[in-house]
Amino acid sequence: MNIPYLVAKYIANPLRMEPVNIGVIGIFDGGVQAKFIGESERGRSIDLRRARGVVEHTPAYKQWIEYWRYLIGSPLPPGEVIKELVSSSKGNYIVTEGGTLTLPEASADVGLREALEYLFSLIVTEFPRNEEEATLTERCDDIVREFRLERNPHFQKYPNIACAIAPDVTEYVQPTFAYVNGSQVYFQKVALNPSRRESTQKDVHNAAWIFEKLRVNRSNVETKALVQIGEREEVAPFLAVLRTVSDEIIDVEDKQQVHAVFSVYSGVA
Repeated sequence: MNIPYLVAKYIANPLRMEPVNIGVIGIFDGGVQAKFIGESERGRSIDLRRARGVVEHTPAYKQWIEYWRYLIGSPLPPGEVIKELVSSSKGNYIVTEGGTLTLPEASADVGLREALEYLFSLIVTEFPRNEEEATLTERCDDIVREFRLERNPHFQKYPNIACAIAPDVTEYVQPTFAYVNGSQVYFQKVALNPSRRESTQKDVHNAAWIFEKLRVNRSNVETKALVQIGEREEVAPFLAVLRTVSDEIIDVEDKQQVHAVFSVYSGVA
């Protein structure tokens, strides 16, 4: 089986021309198929968290993938589609001719999806999906540094807070951040990953438990969830649960929202 293919590339600095492969486009039996970093199994949605370690501006990345998908799905003949893809190259995003992948004759019965996945694994390096929690933690640490929150005497990281859950039973909860100065504001990071539903549900339920106990045991409490939203449709069910226990959901990738929330607690005089 011979599969001609193109390679989609991202160039952070066009002057330096150090491209990173972000996707493959193959010609299969007269049709065009593609796979890009962050796409779901069928290419119907994009989890932008999986692209953050590769590209600088994920909204622009999403627009390019959607445009390339538009060209691939057009009624043009494959040859014209390829020309349009290559000619679309501009600035940080380019499509180049890759070559031809030759699979053994014994693999002739391999499906198009399997062949595309194999081609993608050969050419594109994608960061593991289990990096979401580490990435969320890093962003939270960045926020602490950016606003110098630890200089504020009322700000705490991972405080242990006693909460009564029965007359003779005390549970200690540990939110990610706390700001206590008359009012009490508690922040909890929640890693959202639709491809790992079980672990995401555990994280959401853990946040719900912490927020509920804080609200029951404290007065004048505000609760805020720290998340990376990514593809909103895929995380919508988890966000709906969080809204029942959170006064605000903060997307740590939304710089404007982050500034509006945390600049109030800045440790800078």
